[in-house]
Amino acid sequence: MPKEPVIERGIPFPPIDLLARLLALLDQLILWNSKFKNRSVSDETLEHLRRFLIENELTDVKVRVNRLALADQYRRLFTNGKIFFLFRIFPGFFVTTLSLIFERITAGDYYNPFTDTIHIFSDLPPVVVHEGGHAKDFDRQESGGFYALMRAVPGMDLIQEDYATTTALEYFQTHQDEQNEIDGYKILYPAYGSYIGAYLNSVLPFGIGSLGAILGGHYFGRKKARIRKEQYAQAKAKLWRQDQAISKPSNVLPQSTNR
Repeated sequence: MPKEPVIERGIPFPPIDLLARLLALLDQLILWNSKFKNRSVSDETLEHLRRFLIENELTDVKVRVNRLALADQYRRLFTNGKIFFLFRIFPGFFVTTLSLIFERITAGDYYNPFTDTIHIFSDLPPVVVHEGGHAKDFDRQESGGFYALMRAVPGMDLIQEDYATTTALEYFQTHQDEQNEIDGYKILYPAYGSYIGAYLNSVLPFGIGSLGAILGGHYFGRKKARIRKEQYAQAKAKLWRQDQAISKPSNVLPQSTNR
């Protein structure tokens, strides 16, 4: 029996949750998905993450769903043996404190390698498995602390985000989960475009870089989703034809050899 990951839900607090949903409207518009950062995560969505963590032997990773848990986060920060203690002090303490200050109201889904915790706020399987992909990425590194620092190097965030996105999409492909794979292209591609856009904004005025990169992500994501949907349809049609050929009785009777 594999070890189960620990998944904890926060206690609903309507005034704060409502404010968080209002503040998320712009991000939902940008990614064209009302379930992004909606602070209402279903058990079905969490089941995908639970299964991903078990299959990749990442059950030590903790999952918090719309939950602050300030004291326990600092406890995990200082007891996380996966990260060298100097990295946990800096930048780990700073990163964890900064994220916790704004987490319940403004934060999106993210993985904190310093506390080895995935924080979930969106009711989207591709997004939560994407965060699991970050946990898998850090788990394969010899020095998770140094790998976290490397994100400050220009372009490194693109490499890390690409790995997490590819891991999530391959996970759904492996499980032949057509709907979540297709949804993944539609949400993860424009999300990746937002990271590219941050670099383009340094050379293009008025946020044109971000807008163009996100729109490009929507275009390529939907194009890829359409292609994969057609491939799934063709595969199903082929299987149907094969089943028909096997189940259809032969109308040809063997000829008698008697004269």
